[in-house]
Amino acid sequence: MQTTTPHLDALAIHIEEIKAEKAIHALKASYIRILDALTQTPDRADELLALFVDDCETEYAHFGKFCGKEALRTWFHDTIPSFTRWSFHTVCLPVLSIDGDTARGSWRFTAYMVQRGNEAAGVQLHYGDYEDVYVRTKDGWRFRSTKLAVSAPPQD
Repeated sequence: MQTTTPHLDALAIHIEEIKAEKAIHALKASYIRILDALTQTPDRADELLALFVDDCETEYAHFGKFCGKEALRTWFHDTIPSFTRWSFHTVCLPVLSIDGDTARGSWRFTAYMVQRGNEAAGVQLHYGDYEDVYVRTKDGWRFRSTKLAVSAPPQD
């Protein structure tokens, strides 16, 4: 009969948390890369939707809330490409909290964007924060919710 020590049990839990963090980093990276691709290839919306659970909830600043994949599909496939000609997002400074099969994440983002109909303005800079909730599914980690808040420098 094989027994484990508390030290080995704690180490196994720590290893699982590291694996979860790595998988969530990959999930977020896929989200950002596909999100940017939508401006040129809206048909990748289903690829992006695959990163979410069916009953997902999202909030994109002043653009509003979207509940479920069908509402999100319209946002990804139709709306984003209609007002964004090009975008390049980065995320950084993740703070992740893993609790078994659920996790929370906070990320800073920077987005460089060219808006349709306002191309003469050139590349515009946007920045802010994402607050995410993730769940581990049989297919790996997925977004349960994401909330984007845009920041702006203080005005004099």
